[in-house]
Amino acid sequence: MSWFSKMFQPKSSPASSTGSNTAEDIIHFYQQLGFFTGVEPASVIQDYTRDHGQPPDAGKPWDDVFLLAYAKGDAWADDPEADVCAENKVYSVVLPEWAAISHGAFTPSTITEH
Repeated sequence: MSWFSKMFQPKSSPASSTGSNTAEDIIHFYQQLGFFTGVEPASVIQDYTRDHGQPPDAGKPWDDVFLLAYAKGDAWADDPEADVCAENKVYSVVLPEWAAISHGAFTPSTITEH
């Protein structure tokens, strides 16, 4: 079961103790939070399997996090260290990406780096 969705399960919930949820269940949980809108869970699992060589494992804490990379336009998934240095101009690229997933809540403009 998704480590994240476990936080929202009552302690007495059978799902919280069995850990028997599937990757599809995890995607459905994230859909309830607004991710993967209009997307069939099977297609997300297929894309994940193609890219990782095996389907997501609901028992692995990071697999559900990696699934969010497939929530196009709703999640940012890249190198968090971003190789920040003067030559790479990382913020000129990453800030517009963050703005895109904020759906208008974050709108930086005229970004320059020195």
